[in-house]
Order: sequence, then C-alpha cells, then structure tokens
Amino acid sequence: MYTSDQLFAILKKRISDNRPHKDYDRTVTVANWCYQMMTGNDQKEILVTYKVRETDKQMQQRIRITNSRTQYVSNKVMKMFNEVHRCDDVTESITYEKEQNKLDALNAALSKWTEGKHLQNYLDGRFRDLVFYDPNAYVVVEFVNDDPVNKLPTVYPFEVAAKEVYDHKYVNGVLNYIISQHETKFTEKANPTKKVVGMRYTMYAAGYSIVMQHIPKEAEIGEIPEGFSETTFKVRRKDNDQYFDERFLFNIYETKSPRCPAIRAGYMDDPETGFRTKVSPMYPSKEIMTDLIWNKSEYDLSKALHGFYQKFAYVSKCETCHGEGLVDEVKCTSCKGTGKQSHTTVQDIVEITLPDSFDSTIPPLANFVHYATIPEHLINKQKEDYQTDQRDVFNAIFGSNVLDRTEIAETATAKHYDWRAVNNTLSEYADHRSEAFKFFVKQTASVLMADDGLTVQHSYPSDFKLESVEELIDQRSSAVGASVPMAIISHIDLSILAKQHRDDPEFIKKYKARERFRPMRDKSKDERAVLMSMLPPNDPERVLYIYFERIMDDVFDENENFADMDFKKQKDIVRTYVDQRMPGAPSFPTIE
Repeated sequence: MYTSDQLFAILKKRISDNRPHKDYDRTVTVANWCYQMMTGNDQKEILVTYKVRETDKQMQQRIRITNSRTQYVSNKVMKMFNEVHRCDDVTESITYEKEQNKLDALNAALSKWTEGKHLQNYLDGRFRDLVFYDPNAYVVVEFVNDDPVNKLPTVYPFEVAAKEVYDHKYVNGVLNYIISQHETKFTEKANPTKKVVGMRYTMYAAGYSIVMQHIPKEAEIGEIPEGFSETTFKVRRKDNDQYFDERFLFNIYETKSPRCPAIRAGYMDDPETGFRTKVSPMYPSKEIMTDLIWNKSEYDLSKALHGFYQKFAYVSKCETCHGEGLVDEVKCTSCKGTGKQSHTTVQDIVEITLPDSFDSTIPPLANFVHYATIPEHLINKQKEDYQTDQRDVFNAIFGSNVLDRTEIAETATAKHYDWRAVNNTLSEYADHRSEAFKFFVKQTASVLMADDGLTVQHSYPSDFKLESVEELIDQRSSAVGASVPMAIISHIDLSILAKQHRDDPEFIKKYKARERFRPMRDKSKDERAVLMSMLPPNDPERVLYIYFERIMDDVFDENENFADMDFKKQKDIVRTYVDQRMPGAPSFPTIE
C-alpha cells in the first residue's frame, strides 16, 4: 500500500511525462469499434475499405444508401446477457457478525446507489452497457457528504471512459491505482469572453485520492479553493519534447479505503495488448461484423439501384411542336418542352394514328414498351449473405446459433447442447458480474466505515435455464418415452413450472414443499398401482397417497409459513393430518 507522498510523486511524474498509458490508443480504438457495432453509426471508415477502386461519388452514394444491421445483431446479443440477472437461483448474502445497525445502513446505501435505485439496477443496466460499449472504462465508487457530523456519506458510481483513463497500474492482477483526466474550462485573463482549457487529473488508490488541476498561464482563477495547495513542476510539450514549468493546484484526500476504489467494466482479455486490456463480448465476431457491414451494403445498393421496374419505351414526336419543344419560340405546353409525346400519369393515352391499311409492316403495340427484369436472384443471394453473417455472429460469440430458433429444425437433444454452449458464454459474464457486486458492496461499506465483520457472498448457477417451455415439454416427452427415472421427469416438471411462475417465487417454494411429501414420487404410474394394492388400509403412505391433495391443502391453509419451516417440523405436521384420516379416526371420511 502506497503512502500519500509516494502517490503524489507518482502522479507528478506521470503528469510531467505528458504521455497516457501505453495501451491508451488501443483501448480508445476498441471503444470506438464497440460504439460503431452497437449503434450502427460512424461506419464510414469500414465501408471505404471495402471497394477501394470506387470513385468518391460512388463511395458517397454507398455511404448514403447503406443501412447498417450491426446494431440489430449487437443488441440481440446483449439481450441474451439479460438472462444472467433474470436468473432465479442466485446465491446472495450480505451479513455482519453482530451489528445489525451496520447492515441497515449498508442496505440503505445500496438501495439508493444511483439515480435513487438499487445497486442491482445499475449492474443490470448501465454496468452491462459498459461491458459492451467500453470494456476498458472504470467505475469508481465515489461519495459526497455535506454534513459529516450528522449524516452518512452518499455513495455513487463515477464512470471513467477509456479515453479518460490517463494511467493505471496492476500488480498480480490487482489494481493499485488509476489516474483519470478531464478537461476544465477557465476564463481567459486577457479576454473574459473566451475560455482556456486545463486538464484535471484525479488519482484513486488505497487510502488516498489526489486531485491535480493544471492552471494554464492564460487562465483567471481568482482565489485558490479551500483545501488546495499550489505547486509548479516541469511538463513535457508534445510538439517538441521540451519541458516547461506549469502551475498546478492539488489536494490530497485521505479516504481510508483498504483498496483502490475502482473496477474495470470489461472481463474478456485482449490478445493484441498481451491480455493487459479488455474487449467487448462482441470481439469474437469482429471479422464477421465487418462482412455483415459489407454484405448489407451490397444488398442495399442492389435493392436501391436495380430492385425496381425500369421502363423502356419508344416515343413519338409531339404533334403540337413537331418535336421542337417550342411553339413560336415559347415552350410547348403540350409536351412541356421535351418535344416528345409520352405518358406522365396513368390517365394519359398515347394516341397512334391508325394506318389506312393493315399489313405486316405495322409493329405490334407490345414492341413499343419494355420492362427490364429485376435481378431477384442476385438480390436474394445478397440478402442470404448478410443473414448468414448475422447467424455467424451468434455462432462466434455463443458457439451456437440462437438468433432465431424458428429457423432451425432440431431434436430436443441438439437444442440442449445449443443452450449448454450459451451457458458457457454467459457464465464468464456472470462470474464477472458477481465480482463487481461484491466489490461495490465492500467498497460502499468501506465508505460508510462499516467494513469490519462484513461478509459478502454472491454467485450464479452454471445453468441459466434458457430453454423455452416448448423445449422443456419436448424433453419431458422424450424422457417419458425413454422410461427414465421419475426423479428426472419431476425435475423437468419443476423447470416448466419455474418458467411459468418466474415472477412468483413463493409459488415455487410452496410447490417444492408440497411435492416433497408426495408418496412414491419416484415411482411410475404402474408401479404406484401395484404398491397401493399391496399396502394395508391403515398404512400412512396409502392414506397420504389417497388424500394427498386434501391433506396438503389443509396443511397450507392452517399452517402459515409451512414452506419456510425445517423439514422435521413439516414432517410432524403432515403426519398429524395423516393420522386424522386413518381408518377408525374420529374425522376419518368415508371413501366413496
């Protein structure tokens, strides 16, 4: 852990060098590419590399006509990642050894973590967006407190885009510090109507944050802000590599944070920087996305320039001006100066003088007009090309095509393997999201001075249950046909119910508690019939089997929170209701 003096010396040295970190250009390039793919905007530079022999006029026409599809595919991919935060079987626990007041304060801070919403909302929305749009951005856990004596700090996320990351340092995969850079505008001394720009550097590290504000020589700043001190040191000029004295204001804040309060948004390593930086989940499809842009551009051009009916017609001279276009040196009103007689609306009739006699020299009227054939086969082939690219994007990212399940006729087993591939991809993102959750919770607790005794657990299951209800029903039919154990079929049944009652976890909890007591649930229908015939009338298993629905309805109606009780207590309660329906019991009903 660095001391404040060590951090201050590092910050001065890095500012004096006037060079961002060595991977800066690559991280900005990645962010720009992500923006292009996610929005479909600013793709000119990709289009112009397609057909370099086109003229400027042709290229401008291509850019104007092309309607990109990358945003459609990219957002389809991103929506697949929503399945992570929609997952039900999440392990999440925030506990303290003793102090409940600390937990209450922490939960209150997390519930209003950003824009008055819970931390989970930030992770589900904005943090996911950063993963796709700017994987080398950082999220810093910042705070403000206008009344430190009577109030707890207000915690919020501060995002540092890749282009704003001036420097960072990792040791054994752990972030030691990050330096952000942001422009600050000052009024010019000589001309108050003009502004001059000075760079504001902020260093975040364990225990301290340091703000260093450059003051340009032309700037008017008035009084030095409270808490800031002034310093001067030499800074390299980028244009000539010479060093000149520059003025700065700085402030060192002691945060007592046990860690650097920042986390990087991305999680997939970038091989082009030796795995030092990150790339978007879209990165495996980079070359395919380029093909998609090019092939879609060809399709748009063909459709715009050739995908319409082209009419060719013989025309006769205007009878009014005799083909001159003028009558008494005035534009002909009949042909509007064209000198030709032709259709202009569907109501026009082009009259042809009937000859005095009919012979073979009279051409058929059909020869006067010709419609060019639309090259549908070419346009359809180009459409197939870009649609294939769209599917290939999903294959590259997820290892299977899940763009449109209706396009693929497969067995239930093959579909199962498709979802396994998707689960493998989503698991990496889920692990990163869990780490982000734990980091934000711990750092929020640190700001509140409530990190002693804190334990945070968070993890996702390996199966995100991506199958549709129809696919699960197919699996159940196949399982029944294969005579698999009833435990497997029961598990599929539970998965179907979980899909249908996704927004009602209480129902699923009660269903699990109910099914736990279903007699002979591991036996097939035929096996149950044989066993029932062998059991005596007063056997508890037989009684429970016959009156199962009635008994369990009474159990849940008369025992609040039955599903939350421990199993031993549940078993005692169920046995009591079974005993009441035993033959000879006072309340034993007659079997009709």
